[in-house]
Amino acid sequence: MITLYTWLPTPVTVVLEAHIPPDIGHSALDITHEDGSSTYVSFWPEVDGLIGRLTYPVKPRTIRNPVSYEIESDRTQPYMQRKADFEDTVVGLDKLRIAAGWQSVQDLPYDLKRWNCSNVVRLLILTSMDPGQLGLVLKASDFKLEDMEGGRSIDLLRATLLEVAASNLFDCKPNDVRRLAKALAAVN
Repeated sequence: MITLYTWLPTPVTVVLEAHIPPDIGHSALDITHEDGSSTYVSFWPEVDGLIGRLTYPVKPRTIRNPVSYEIESDRTQPYMQRKADFEDTVVGLDKLRIAAGWQSVQDLPYDLKRWNCSNVVRLLILTSMDPGQLGLVLKASDFKLEDMEGGRSIDLLRATLLEVAASNLFDCKPNDVRRLAKALAAVN
């Protein structure tokens, strides 16, 4: 099984009530292999890099990338410190290709705009899917105005508006990856 975890930017209410530092959202994958082992994909800035040093006072990490969802969402650990907003099962991917891809990219330099957690997860999804589905999935995963309609909570609406506002700031955002996973599910 492959699970995509998506964290939207921290709602103000959570920051104030739970005393959790704000964040810009996050994407991670959890792959359970047939033999019962797992691969957890969660890409973070280098501990000794600029972002790591800037965030150290509020998120004092000694290990760059968490190795499980439990660690990533644990309030006492210096990662997301909260449960993901969404957990989606992703189908139609080659688990071994994701694991091998993660091994090859997990230590690369972090770049907030061009090579962040969402960029890494998106790359691993795209390179591990059936190449024949790629065009359909990419077309179906585009952001549409109707994504903002419907019975959405005020926190989800705020997160969507923040995503639109940040569209020129970040090449890939957590909701971009979630739309990609939903599009993949629709064609499988």
